[in-house]
Amino acid sequence: MEDMTKKQHYVPRFYLRHFSGDRGRLCAYRRRENRYFKTKPEDICNERFLYETRIGEGDYFFRANHIEHKLSEKESDFSKYQDVLIKCCREQDFTSKSFEKGRLSICDFVANLISRNPCFLKKDRALASDVAKDFARSERLAEADWMLLNRITRDGGLEPLADAAIMNFTLLSGDSKAPAAQIKEALAKKRMNILQASGDMPFVSCSMPITFIDINDDCSDFDIALLPLSSRYAALFDRKQGAGELELLTTEMTVQFNATILASNDIWLTAFGCNEEALRAAVDLVE
Repeated sequence: MEDMTKKQHYVPRFYLRHFSGDRGRLCAYRRRENRYFKTKPEDICNERFLYETRIGEGDYFFRANHIEHKLSEKESDFSKYQDVLIKCCREQDFTSKSFEKGRLSICDFVANLISRNPCFLKKDRALASDVAKDFARSERLAEADWMLLNRITRDGGLEPLADAAIMNFTLLSGDSKAPAAQIKEALAKKRMNILQASGDMPFVSCSMPITFIDINDDCSDFDIALLPLSSRYAALFDRKQGAGELELLTTEMTVQFNATILASNDIWLTAFGCNEEALRAAVDLVE
């Protein structure tokens, strides 16, 4: 347990840091409490042992920290290419290979964000019990096989194995049938434009930062998608063809964009940004 990562982030810290202000701190708003506060990126958008498969009673886990470590490896690439993309935004470079690599990485990152959100993850993991029961009914295992399964899972039965398999497929699988792969493909087919916030009103984000407009149930078809990239830049995916463009937003347009991000879904818990004024302006329009 000493080496276990207890606070497991569903919004990576590298992304949160792109919205931090003075001394690397964030201004945050907790929706359920209707409360504003200052915090560090390490202390929000996480849950205790979120990606762990619990076995029996107490803090016993199947393949402890496996998912957390694999996600951390993916995040290293996401972070690198987001930095590349933001550099391209500053230089207004929307035709280079660097921009294209950054664009595709952001598509992958968005799919990853959706898949690991606790709300969606809970729905996927709820299938574990049914999967285990179906397997138990359909497969005739010898007594020795059942004993081995129980030893592996510390008498947790088949459910921890089913849960771990579902988690691995949902969050780490490269299978084209995996939800993340389908979302990534749908985004990659869109053109990505860059929006730049006004000088006096930065972008804010939240714990479910991607916004889809006119979307179907499985997120595989939509007209527009919006994602804040940092306090200064945001991505807009649309159906148009050709290279990306840069659009400079006015103060009013930036406030409206921020409000759209917060109004787009009911599952975000925490909003954050580099200053409280921008955060309050968006929250006031939504809540």
